[in-house]
Amino acid sequence: MHYQCPELQNISLKTENTQYKNMKVRIKYFGITTEFTKKEIEVINIDEGCRVSQIRDLIENKYNGLKTITYKIAINQSIENENILVKENDEVVLLPPFAGG
Repeated sequence: MHYQCPELQNISLKTENTQYKNMKVRIKYFGITTEFTKKEIEVINIDEGCRVSQIRDLIENKYNGLKTITYKIAINQSIENENILVKENDEVVLLPPFAGG
């Protein structure tokens, strides 16, 4: 299944002939996030130019329960600002809160 980034769907300069490059992104789920997704990993196809915040929106729309919990998103093993662009073959990881002792 291919997902369009929400912001890209609404670009007024986009014409019918405009094609965005499709990218594959691997998403890994850990801890409580797997309870909502019922999976530990998936690969999704998205439009080039998606930001981390848009990936969060896409995932939360697919798995509504994720909207009810707090989690961080790491890109390629680094927790990133949600405004950075996700690139082809990036690994997106949903990290639930950690408890320490």
